[in-house]
Order: sequence, then C-alpha cells, then structure tokens
Amino acid sequence: LTEMDARRQALSMQDGETASSRGARARIDAERHARESQRERRKQAREENMDEEDIEERRIEKERLKQEGLERKKKREAQEQAMATQHNKLDKEQAKKASNRLEYL
Repeated sequence: LTEMDARRQALSMQDGETASSRGARARIDAERHARESQRERRKQAREENMDEEDIEERRIEKERLKQEGLERKKKREAQEQAMATQHNKLDKEQAKKASNRLEYL
C-alpha cells in the first residue's frame, strides 16, 4: 500500500514543482546545464593558463575569421543580385516573346 502511495505521489506535482520541471524535459535541461557549466569551467581554466601573447593571437585569428565570413557574405549577395538581374532580363524576354505571339495570332 505504501508503494502505491509513493507511485501515486511521484506521478503528481509536488510543492515547488511546475509541469515543465518534471520528467524527461527536466532531465534534459539538467544535463544541458551540467554540460554548459563544465564547458564554462574548462574555458575559464584554459584562459587562466594563457599569457597575453596567446590571447592577442586568438583575438587576431577571431577577427580574421570574422572578416572572411563577411567577405563570403558580400560575394554571395553579389552573386544573388547578378542572378536576380539575369532572371529579370529572361522574364522580360519571355514576356516580349509571348506578346509577339499574341500579336501574330
């Protein structure tokens, strides 16, 4: 009988709990929080062991990667713009041919 009561109580919300803090969702959140805190601790330990020169190198590398990304983005936007212009030209040609066909009939 006490085992049944314990199961029944485990199935219902207890004081201080919310619906989202129970079950699998809560377990996943707890695991994610543990991973993030472990990652943050490792990052802090790594940064404590680095000297100023390493920190500056990482900053420069990060800036370089950011610039490369911006350049790729600009290039891609230019290609998309050129493609859109070409499509507009083709659409105009197609409309012109269609109107010529209608005039022929």
